[in-house]
Amino acid sequence: MGKPNTAVRVIEKIEDVVNFIILAAFMLLFLFGSYVYLDGIREVKQADAAQYAQYKPSTAGSKSFEQLREINPEVFGWLTLSDTKVDYPVAQGENNTKYVNTDASGEYSLSGSIFLDSRNDTDMTDPVSIIYGHHMEEEEMFGCFDRFEDPDFFKRHRTGYLYYNGQNHRLTTFAFLRADGYDSGVYDPSVTSAELEDYVDRLLDRAVVKYDPKLEDDSRIVLLSTCETGATNGRMILMCTVGPGEMVIEDGEAVTESRYRLWWILAAVLAVLALTVLLILGRKKKRQQGGEKNMKAEKTERQVPAPERGGATTASALLSLLIRLAVIFAVFFVLIKFVFGVISASGNSMAPAFRDNDIAVFYRLDKNYSAGDLVVYETPDGDLAVSRVVAVDGDTVEITKEGLSINGYVQQEDYADGETLAFEDGPDYPLQLSGDEVFVICDNREYGEDSRLFGPVEIDDTRGRVITVIRRSDL
Repeated sequence: MGKPNTAVRVIEKIEDVVNFIILAAFMLLFLFGSYVYLDGIREVKQADAAQYAQYKPSTAGSKSFEQLREINPEVFGWLTLSDTKVDYPVAQGENNTKYVNTDASGEYSLSGSIFLDSRNDTDMTDPVSIIYGHHMEEEEMFGCFDRFEDPDFFKRHRTGYLYYNGQNHRLTTFAFLRADGYDSGVYDPSVTSAELEDYVDRLLDRAVVKYDPKLEDDSRIVLLSTCETGATNGRMILMCTVGPGEMVIEDGEAVTESRYRLWWILAAVLAVLALTVLLILGRKKKRQQGGEKNMKAEKTERQVPAPERGGATTASALLSLLIRLAVIFAVFFVLIKFVFGVISASGNSMAPAFRDNDIAVFYRLDKNYSAGDLVVYETPDGDLAVSRVVAVDGDTVEITKEGLSINGYVQQEDYADGETLAFEDGPDYPLQLSGDEVFVICDNREYGEDSRLFGPVEIDDTRGRVITVIRRSDL
């Protein structure tokens, strides 16, 4: 008479399985979130100047710097902006694309390296020299440049140093401006000493913050340039004067300690373990209490008809199970339907960014796209595809024999493979985009089908922005 109801025991076993599935799903989400987070940290860490601190020239001599030059002879200098994370070696390649995805040690890296325009001389004798760097998160590389738009911040950060030819040269910042990355009137290292004053005046007219540079006949300036977030060809530029060389240079480690910490991962792991223990102990305690109640109520239960006892308990347990299953289904439905999505690559139209059989995870809620974003969208045939945004609201797109032009400037796309050609049955150029559409192109220009064939993609036809790519080799 005191034996547990068989149906209840079966339902309890099913509940145990459901609890395990919930826990497993939670762990998978946690692991995936950790993968995405750590993947972002890895990219930022590659740009952390602390990794180069051992090579920084010091008062003890430049032996450490020469060791870096032995690793990569194209490194020729060192750039420091006081009280910022800008404290990096400077390289120069045979073109202006090599160090976009190559670090100072000569290895492939998405964070690239700070580099001098290939048209400049490394002895920095040109009246105008241009140095480029990525605008990274956590203010790595040139990630702090947008802060120079604040006059107070600019005023407190007007000094720096550029080391080359065995000497340290003082930099003094005198202007901050925004420009188009393909404006040859700005990015012109061919300016002569006679033209320098007029050139500087033209740029100062466009500056957001500016001081008098007090130029002389032999003055030299350096443009420090980085990308502007949200603008197709937008750039942020710091203008600096270059002082005479000094043999004694500042010593010390780079101010580059990243704010990223992994403590939250440990805390999350402990939380998961605590949740697991609580589930197990709670379930065990519940069963123990149930057993005690059965024993205490054994005599009373003999007075109640068996069908009535078992029926009420079974219905309650079944209802609890169904509610639990409904909640699980609803949560996963909302996540997959309205927040995240996955797509598997078929073919290599986006290689190497997104190769055959790679899995892309995209975020559905952010459709404020910028040039360079990978987006998932629906093609006119109704299929889902991944391509790269090259133009957004207000941009004018044109494809000529010179390649892809945005707003009148030919694009230098280091990630693209093959020539950028127009399709015979594609749209007419030049083509100006409205606010509810983007122009997308595959990285493999001679292989994929994209906006060159079917025109701009409506924002409503996009599914979201790719937030991470899981490689087959990572699985």
